[in-house]
Amino acid sequence: MEKHSVITTWKGGMAFEAGVDGHPVIMDAKPEFGGNNAEANPKQAKSQEPRAKSQDIR
Repeated sequence: MEKHSVITTWKGGMAFEAGVDGHPVIMDAKPEFGGNNAEANPKQAKSQEPRAKSQDIR
């Protein structure tokens, strides 16, 4: 199984920036979940990666 490096930084509220093998992924929750909807929510971010598997992102 291929291994990846993931570093996640809390950006305030419900916003996070994850560096996946050096590539940024920025996420924010919808307002009904406490976010500002400033970026893709985690489910949307996951759907942008066609190779992602449900067990890869929780």
